[in-house]
Amino acid sequence: MMEVNEELHNNITIYKYNMNKNYIVEQLKKQIEGFQAETKLEKVGKV
Repeated sequence: MMEVNEELHNNITIYKYNMNKNYIVEQLKKQIEGFQAETKLEKVGKV
């Protein structure tokens, strides 16, 4: 029973890690998209 419990715990830990990683990646994408939009605005503004 202990082995099953440990394996379940490990799977949950991996799942949480992946969810957190995906969240961080999504946040970075949003920041990059925002930065690219600002950069485009600056270029248009200077013309």
